[in-house]
Amino acid sequence: MQIRNTCPPFVLLYALLAFGWAHLAKSAEAPASGQEAKQTADAEREETRRKARLAAGLPADDTKAAGSSAKPAGASAAVVPPGFEAPKTGWPADAKKGLVKAVPVEGITEDVLKTIEKAGGMKLPSPDGKAPTPLYHMVVPADYSPEKAWPLVLVLHGGPGRADNLLGVFGGRLSKRGAIAVFPQSLRDVLLEWNYPHEGMYLLDIVKQVAKTYRIDPKRVYLIGHSMGGGGTWLNGAVLRNVWAAIGPMSGWYKPTPAPDPALYKDMPAYFIHGDQDHNVPVQLSRMADKELKQAGNTNYVYVEMPGVGHDVPRYGEEMDKLCDWILKQTKPAPADLKTAEADLLKWAGKFGWSPEGSPVGSYKEK
Repeated sequence: MQIRNTCPPFVLLYALLAFGWAHLAKSAEAPASGQEAKQTADAEREETRRKARLAAGLPADDTKAAGSSAKPAGASAAVVPPGFEAPKTGWPADAKKGLVKAVPVEGITEDVLKTIEKAGGMKLPSPDGKAPTPLYHMVVPADYSPEKAWPLVLVLHGGPGRADNLLGVFGGRLSKRGAIAVFPQSLRDVLLEWNYPHEGMYLLDIVKQVAKTYRIDPKRVYLIGHSMGGGGTWLNGAVLRNVWAAIGPMSGWYKPTPAPDPALYKDMPAYFIHGDQDHNVPVQLSRMADKELKQAGNTNYVYVEMPGVGHDVPRYGEEMDKLCDWILKQTKPAPADLKTAEADLLKWAGKFGWSPEGSPVGSYKEK
């Protein structure tokens, strides 16, 4: 039996074309979805690799592109200075955040403390009747990650005092501004203890130790302190000037005896505060600092003298917020140079019989 095609020719043609397009679309669908899956997997691998390189302190992109995206002749990646390099296994991704209390300082033993005890100085009673312990407290921002470098602020307590004296004042203020705050305990209860050369070496040790666990920006390391800590900030700000991006002395004993040359403050950004009713550390010392920094040619400092305010740091009120904001805006032109800082410390302190050899905080010659 013969079957006759009753379908008009143009309808048949339309059906054939529709079938063809559907077939082509279906055949292309699988390769397209496969390509998308591959691209997603590649992107995930690239992100994992990028994070691993950042955690190890390396540039995120290690490719060398050709043409216009290639590095110019003579260009090189930024060099991380000694003391701030990533550990061989990279900075730990699970480093503690928030308040981290009583971190022991490596290598400071009883024998070391007995050695520096011979350095002399007037003894003061300990506030809690106990000998100081080499340690520091930290406050680390809650969003810390080794994917970027973070500013570090060392905060020096007054004397006689303890590492946690300023913890409640500056811990939150600095961490909420994205800085890692470290509060060291002085090695002795001695008048103007932070001004002794072994304490300068101790601060360098602490910077190195923190930088082993946390990724620190070597152009944004700062030093602040109150009272005896303010005096230590003035002195170590000059002697260890190759470390700090800025200093913040509060009610500080400027220009102790012996004092560093005021010319060393020429390029040191500083924000210092003093109450004009301070009966512990005379305000005239900060007025002298104001005058001598100006004479040295320093054009990047702020001096705030607070009328009717004494020695108590909480009475500085919002000035402490202004200090933190100003300090953290300062960036060192060159990265912190811990090796040069140690040489500068020896140059200044060698005349006191101190040497960086013999212990993590140096040693003194027998007299």
